[in-house]
Amino acid sequence: MASTPDASLKYVFGGIVTVVLVAAAAGYWWTGSRTNSSSVSAVHSNTAMPPSPAEPSSAPHGTNTDQVASMTDRLAQRLKDQPQDAEGWAMLARSYSVLGRHPEALVAYEKAIALRKDDANLLADYADSMAMKNNRVLAGEPLKLVERALKLEPHNLKALSMAGSEAFDRQDYAKATQYWQQVVQFGPTDSPMVQQIAPSLERAKQLAGLKLTGKP
Repeated sequence: MASTPDASLKYVFGGIVTVVLVAAAAGYWWTGSRTNSSSVSAVHSNTAMPPSPAEPSSAPHGTNTDQVASMTDRLAQRLKDQPQDAEGWAMLARSYSVLGRHPEALVAYEKAIALRKDDANLLADYADSMAMKNNRVLAGEPLKLVERALKLEPHNLKALSMAGSEAFDRQDYAKATQYWQQVVQFGPTDSPMVQQIAPSLERAKQLAGLKLTGKP
C-alpha cells in the first residue's frame, strides 16, 4: 500500500462484525432462527468497526475465540444441508472474518452474494474481507464491490468510509473529504463510525486545502 500522511486516520479494515454481532449471532448458530438472523443484520448494518480479528476475545458475555470458532463450524455444517440460506452464508462469512479466516470468508461471501446480489451491506463486507486478504489494499476488485454497494445504497456508511479510505490512500484528499463528509452527514451523531471518521475527515480537509494551495 502506498505510504500516505496520517495513514493511521484511515478506515480500519478487518473489523467487519461488531462484538455485539458475535453475541447476537449465537442465537442463529444454535437455532437457525431467521428472526434472530434478521435482528443481527440490523445490528450489523452501518456500524463502526471493532478490534481486528486478531482480538476476538473481546467478544461480550464470555464468548472466546474457541466458542466463536465452534459455533461457526456448526453453522458451516448446517449450511451443507441448507445451501440456499443466504442469511446463513452471510453470517458464516462475517464470522470467519471475525476469526481472521479471510479465505474461508471470501468463499462464504461469494455464496451469499450469489443468493442476494443487491445487498449493499453484504457487498461492503465482502470488499472489506477481500481487502484484508489483499494486504489491506482496496484498489481493484474490493473497490469495485464498494462502488456496487454505493450504487445500490448511496448513503451506506461502511461503503462511504471505505471509498474515502481508498481516495485518501491515493492522496486524493478532496475525494476522501467528499466521501467522509457524507458519513458524518448521514450517520447518527452518536454512531461510533461517525465518531471514528470525524477526525479523519478534518485531516483530509486540511490536506486537501494544503494541496490546493501548493503548500507542503
